[in-house]
Amino acid sequence: MNDRPPAPGIGGGRRFALRAASVFLAAATPVLGSSHMPEAAAAPHGQVVFDALGRHMWQPPEGVTHVKVHLWGPGGGGGGGAGGGGGGGGEAYQSLSTHDAEGEPGGGGAGGSAGSGGSSGSFVGCSVDVTPGQAYFVYLGPGGSGGHGGAGGTGGAGGTGHHGADGKNGDTGDAGHDGTRGAGTGFGIERGDSPKLLAGAAGGAPGRHGQGGNGGTGGGHQEGGHAHPGAPRSSGPASPSVCRGTTERLLGARPGRAGAAGTEGKADGAGGVGGFNGLRCQRDVRSCKSWGGRPPHPVLPDGRALPAGVATGGDGASGGDGGNGAPGGQAGAGGNSKGREGEDGVGGGTGTDGAGGYAVISW
Repeated sequence: MNDRPPAPGIGGGRRFALRAASVFLAAATPVLGSSHMPEAAAAPHGQVVFDALGRHMWQPPEGVTHVKVHLWGPGGGGGGGAGGGGGGGGEAYQSLSTHDAEGEPGGGGAGGSAGSGGSSGSFVGCSVDVTPGQAYFVYLGPGGSGGHGGAGGTGGAGGTGHHGADGKNGDTGDAGHDGTRGAGTGFGIERGDSPKLLAGAAGGAPGRHGQGGNGGTGGGHQEGGHAHPGAPRSSGPASPSVCRGTTERLLGARPGRAGAAGTEGKADGAGGVGGFNGLRCQRDVRSCKSWGGRPPHPVLPDGRALPAGVATGGDGASGGDGGNGAPGGQAGAGGNSKGREGEDGVGGGTGTDGAGGYAVISW
């Protein structure tokens, strides 16, 4: 019996070589009836975020021919609060009597009304075709500026005269000023002096100004100043957004809250309080403060929340308090005195600026 191992290439060695060849062929030969083909290279995926004001340049990476653009416009500025009315001057009181007596006080000036909040920016979700290597721009404009507050009214002069005289009426407070509109957010093809806009989200509308409180009447009339209604709420832009591609979503701006009215001046001389500085607001500020509008789409493409404050309208400012009416003049054994001058109304506050926009490009 021959127990020697077979020579190379003969017997077991030949069988090993055939098995190896069979494995190679099976791996290299496609299975009949299979439709499997080698896969093409997958398109790249990525995202870029723009949150700084100004104009930015961007070029699509190699292999990227289609992108989704999500734009949030900046918010409008909040409206300025109005000034409170001046207090009325006190009534003069002069008498030959030695009994103590006093002239009537001037009425208190009314509080100025608050400005309304600016509206949020609008939102656009847009899919557009792009060319790798082509220069594109992303523009993030600033939010609108808050409106300045109005000056308070001047207090009325006190009455004078030998037989008593009415004090003078206080002046009406000045109206506040409107905020300004947000500038907008855009994406497009960079072409020097003639860029082509592909997608844009409009900025928010400005908050409206508050109206000044009337001055109190002079002593002798005993009437407080009249307060005016608060500023109406801001409205969204007429053309909220633009998409020159496939539109995913277009959402208009959300308006800011209307301003609150000031309170009336009192006949006894107490000045009114400015809009959203009243007692009910001291208990619950959220019940009457003129907040700016919040973004209409507060979610990023990846499902996370939009950063706080982005694309939000500025808050409207409070109105100024009305001036107190002045005491009347005194008469009696101590002598006679003329009425005093009413206090000036307090100026309204300045609205806050709207927040800037935001842009996300994903592929």
